[in-house]
Parts: sequence; structure tokens; C-alpha cells
Amino acid sequence: MRSPARWPHPRSLLPGRYDDDHGRLQYTGRTTNLAQAAGSTFAGLLTGARRGHP
Repeated sequence: MRSPARWPHPRSLLPGRYDDDHGRLQYTGRTTNLAQAAGSTFAGLLTGARRGHP
């Protein structure tokens, strides 16, 4: 797993919503290209997956 501090700034986001009926995240779309400042903000919020996550 890569350290969050080393992740690049995202250029876009792939939002989704959790589907309780199926127990998984459902992809809902994609943002336009993010400004560098917005990418920097989101990069600071990213965390690594929990143990056992594919």
C-alpha cells in the first residue's frame, strides 16, 4: 500500500453511493478536471484501504 503522503493530486473524482441492498458502492459519475488547489485538498483527505480490501 502506498503512503497517502505520496499519492498524486487527483485530477478528477469518481463519486458513488453505498447501496445497502447489494452491500457495495455504486459508481454514479465523474467530475470534470479539478483545479490544482481542489486536487491538493482532496489528496489530503485520501486514506489507504483497510486490511483485506481488494
